[in-house]
Amino acid sequence: MSRFSGFVAKRRRGITYIIIAIVCVLLMLFTNKGAVVTGKKIIFSFAYPFQVTFSSIGKFFGNTVNSISRLKKMEQEFKQTQTELEQYKKVIIDFNELNNEITSLRKLLDLSQSMDYELVACEVVGRDPARMNETLIINKGTVKGIKENMPVISYAGGKKTLIGKISEATPFASKVMTLNNPQMSIGAVIVKNRVNCLVKGDNDYNSVVTLQYIPKEYTEDEIMDAFVYTSGDSLIFPKGLEIGRITGVRQSERFENFNEATVRLTAELAKVEYLLVLKTDYRKDDFKLMDFPEDTKK
Repeated sequence: MSRFSGFVAKRRRGITYIIIAIVCVLLMLFTNKGAVVTGKKIIFSFAYPFQVTFSSIGKFFGNTVNSISRLKKMEQEFKQTQTELEQYKKVIIDFNELNNEITSLRKLLDLSQSMDYELVACEVVGRDPARMNETLIINKGTVKGIKENMPVISYAGGKKTLIGKISEATPFASKVMTLNNPQMSIGAVIVKNRVNCLVKGDNDYNSVVTLQYIPKEYTEDEIMDAFVYTSGDSLIFPKGLEIGRITGVRQSERFENFNEATVRLTAELAKVEYLLVLKTDYRKDDFKLMDFPEDTKK
């Protein structure tokens, strides 16, 4: 205790100055508004960086949450738009198919009105799985007066084109043997030169047949691209139905004095949907022959 008293006694003046300085500072803080503002500014300056940091972090997380919400909403809207687009596409496709069907039916109607034969309009409802384009199944039969060996035609490119003949008829459906069937043989004529030949069914290629017995003097240069029509020599097929167009000529492998030709059928058998059956009876009817059109190159 005596040591402390001695320490204070020795430094009494310095301690007094310190006490006075502290009192002055306190008085300034509590009485001088400028000093108070300065203190607040000091504290604010110290806390400001932390406030900015916390505020930025808050804004970042807030913006992130909002962005995720907007992305989900945009994804839902995109999926909805895709669904609506697919529905519109389906409507357009259905409309185009309906329009094509109406056009085909109109063409068949026009054709049936322009021909002298009584016709039965039919729809292709099936194909023989083993011989796709060799045999077609149509939705009309004997109830509509269809019989075996009646010619079957279509309307392609504004022309009456031969498809084949009825090979089997039941009350409500019939089978059509097409030109692609190897059993099919038809008297034909090359319109350009009026050369009579024979069309033979060929199933090696779709919508392609073989033209046989072309006299050898008719070379490729003379008959290439010429059209081939029914000659009317057959008891089944009337004269003047278009068959196709010559796309190639070669030497016959069977007969030295003849050439053969490849004929591309006018009607694409894989695409035909509607057909017309000519109600003829070769045992009773004297066929009303049609004229051959002029052979022209397209």
